[in-house]
Amino acid sequence: MVSPIRFSGLVSGMDTDSMVKELMKAQRAPLNKLLQKKQSDTWKRDAYREMNALLLDFRLNTVGDMRLQGSYLKKKLVTDNEGAASIKQTGTPNLPTYKVEVTRLAKEAEPARFDTKTKVTDASKDLKTAAGFSGTFDLTVNNGIKITIGENDTMDTVVKRINNQSSQTGVVATFFDQKLIFTSTATGSAAKVELTYDNTNSNAAIFGLDTIAGVSKTGTDAVPGEVIINGVKSNISSNKFTYDGIEFSLKQEGVTFNVSSAQDEDAIFNSIKGFVDKYNELIEKINKKISEPRYKDYKPLLEEERAALDEKQIEKWEEKAKSGILLRDPLLQNALTQMRQIISTPVAGVSDTKFDTLSEIGISTAEADAKFASFNYKENGKLYIDEKKLREAIRENGTKVMEIFTNNSAETTTDKNQIYKEKGVAKRLYDNLVGIMSQITDIAGSSGMGDMADTFSIGRQMKSLNNNIDRLELRMKTIEERYYRQFTAMEQALSKANAQSGWLMQQFGGGQ
Repeated sequence: MVSPIRFSGLVSGMDTDSMVKELMKAQRAPLNKLLQKKQSDTWKRDAYREMNALLLDFRLNTVGDMRLQGSYLKKKLVTDNEGAASIKQTGTPNLPTYKVEVTRLAKEAEPARFDTKTKVTDASKDLKTAAGFSGTFDLTVNNGIKITIGENDTMDTVVKRINNQSSQTGVVATFFDQKLIFTSTATGSAAKVELTYDNTNSNAAIFGLDTIAGVSKTGTDAVPGEVIINGVKSNISSNKFTYDGIEFSLKQEGVTFNVSSAQDEDAIFNSIKGFVDKYNELIEKINKKISEPRYKDYKPLLEEERAALDEKQIEKWEEKAKSGILLRDPLLQNALTQMRQIISTPVAGVSDTKFDTLSEIGISTAEADAKFASFNYKENGKLYIDEKKLREAIRENGTKVMEIFTNNSAETTTDKNQIYKEKGVAKRLYDNLVGIMSQITDIAGSSGMGDMADTFSIGRQMKSLNNNIDRLELRMKTIEERYYRQFTAMEQALSKANAQSGWLMQQFGGGQ
């Protein structure tokens, strides 16, 4: 469609565009409200999805583990003689205790070793200082390999020259504590270090080699160790070995020690504490969201309003416009109420009714020894741990602590209310959170759904809004065109009137 020609104030001198823009402001008010409503709904949808993501993370990564008995059956290994051996669990030990007798430690094969005994004096002052004697002498190392040492050699060059021949001699050298130390590269009784030299003792003495004439050393073979575990004798090739999921590192021989599997109180306590911390973090975030202040004067910005602000101003404005989007939201308030009921309702069917609530093991909505426990409602259900009481319960009644979290309902009952009561706290939460998240999804959908899908209520609302917006935008375009046609007609009429006036003036003027 070809747009009509617009005469924007050519005759009248009026700013037609500005006047049309002003006239359209009143006309666009209903459309602007719909656009702002669409933005508010988008923020509300995103806020709901954010809450759902928190609930899902809590359910899968925290409650999911706490409903399983394995979280409360953690064991650790202890020994009654830490000086005899170090122990580490690498698998799943099958026995409750292990009696270990170390009759002989294992000895690994050793290389042949020899040092020059005499500490070098002058040449050791600086490894880079030349020896300064006259002439040369030969050092013979294993297999008749001769290494020639001269007056310009230093301790550093002698060590390097010996080590450069190690592939042939099987011997390496190092300088430590003012002595040359020779070590075979092989181990066992077949390994050897044979050293001789010629020339004068005085030249050899500069490098401490005057003590090595005709020396011959051999290595030692490995000797297996021997242990008796629960009455069964075994040979070990190394003092570090694994037996039935336990890694032993023996330190002494001729000793007996016991290893037992004990409840890992710290691990169980930390699991429960982690659950409480995550629960508190979750309800704090939800409570904060439903209690945010609502700033009614801060509406979502329209395009022309955004254009008049910089990014920082837009960010601050939208922060207030989004605030309170879920203020006193009944769905989230109900979710918090349900979680508080789950936490506080006794678990029916446990083996001991003295241990059927979290408060009986030291987890409650009031701090231990709190003077003002009656005001705990102000903290919206935040949980506190009495560490002493919880650790004591884990230590002395670990199975009963486990039941509070993991108890199953009796298979014979079909009463839903009774099933709920008999489930442990973690199992109740795990099952109940599904329903809460499903309700939120019915309202706000999930990230994989389209913005205007029919499967959730906000999506249906936004689809209807979009249809209304499209209809109003078409109407605005029609109205705007009508205003321009009216101004164009006015300009054309003024132009015609001006032309007639000019003609009349010309006629009257011509008759004089």
